[in-house]
Amino acid sequence: MSSTRLTLAQEGHLTEGTIKNTPVNRRQLMGLGVFSALSYGLAPPSSAAVSNTNRHLRPWMTFPGNPVAMTPYGQPSQYQTGLERVT
Repeated sequence: MSSTRLTLAQEGHLTEGTIKNTPVNRRQLMGLGVFSALSYGLAPPSSAAVSNTNRHLRPWMTFPGNPVAMTPYGQPSQYQTGLERVT
């Protein structure tokens, strides 16, 4: 197993000319990231995407099921009506 040793950059390794010649600074990069994330999140879904998701939904997936209070917790299942516990 080989080990790689990291070396720190010298304190003044970027000159003023190098900094001015960079195409995008950190603030612009953060702004572009925020703008692209917001534009992706706020864009309306395309009709192809909507129809594609609706096509894969089964009918039982499109409405809520029975409420919990209809069969409260602790009650035996309908399939246990003929069973008897033997101890």
